[in-house]
Amino acid sequence: MSLFTNLLFWVPLVLSSLIILWLFYLELRSKVSSKTAGRALTAIILIYFLQIATQAVYIYIKFKGDQFGKYLLPPKSNYFYQIIWQMSSSYVFALAIGLVLVLVLLLLRQVFKAEILDRADFFILLLTVSVVGASSVLVLILGSFFLMTFFLFGFSLKQKKLSTRARLTLAPFLLITAFAILILNNFDFYVKFLQLLRLT
Repeated sequence: MSLFTNLLFWVPLVLSSLIILWLFYLELRSKVSSKTAGRALTAIILIYFLQIATQAVYIYIKFKGDQFGKYLLPPKSNYFYQIIWQMSSSYVFALAIGLVLVLVLLLLRQVFKAEILDRADFFILLLTVSVVGASSVLVLILGSFFLMTFFLFGFSLKQKKLSTRARLTLAPFLLITAFAILILNNFDFYVKFLQLLRLT
């Protein structure tokens, strides 16, 4: 790959990882506000929007300068639009899944009249789902719940009891699982694992 395509891949990945680690650090210190989480989500969406837009412009320029590539551009062909959709569909579906999960949790909060996650946690849920993409959402959710259950079980054994009114602290587990997925995405065995589960 050229330097430009390498930068297009690595810069968003590094920036997303730094934002996730920063939020995780703040979460450990119990300082993540809904405003901070909302700004982080906006930054993530902007990062990936700029990545896709830059890729689209780069491909358009290459096609336009090619003798045969110009026939793949609109209005002669819809191929260019198909490429853009292929690049962005995973993030669009992931964000849609994230919104559905938020709506489900809001509904559960109304039904049980309990503080199931706070506003900042909803933003973090949308952020992590957007970062990992649609194919890894199931791994993100199951991995986060597994880590949270393991942690709470260990905590309850140490403290002998756990308050039934304690707020669900899913955010740090979402963040650390999302960070792990960003790393695993670069390894063939994880991609093959997703293919085995028919998630790609």
